[in-house]
Amino acid sequence: MSKAALDGFIAAGVAPTPEVFLIDNETRPPMSDQFNAGVRAALAKSVFVTTGSRC
Repeated sequence: MSKAALDGFIAAGVAPTPEVFLIDNETRPPMSDQFNAGVRAALAKSVFVTTGSRC
């Protein structure tokens, strides 16, 4: 549909209600990086565990 036709609908009052965009198109989604590394030695009965998180 052409711009002139849309302008005619708006001028006649038959155009639908306008949309509302509340979030910018350039908004990035939340980011989360997680990692987990673990080493277990059953004979020595020791445990080494490393964890981390970045939000």
